[in-house]
Amino acid sequence: MTESKRPRRTFTPEFKHQIVQLYKNGKRKSEITKEYDVGYSTFERWITQESNSGSFKE
Repeated sequence: MTESKRPRRTFTPEFKHQIVQLYKNGKRKSEITKEYDVGYSTFERWITQESNSGSFKE
């Protein structure tokens, strides 16, 4: 049996910034990741990137 992978999605810098701002304004990470269907570790990386450089480029 082979499991089909979910196709890789891309997110705009504007989207990333918006949901990081939700977190900074007090919304819980778990709520944000469920509501926007974003992986927890992906969201953690966006928070770190935004905090360190203000940019989402790696």
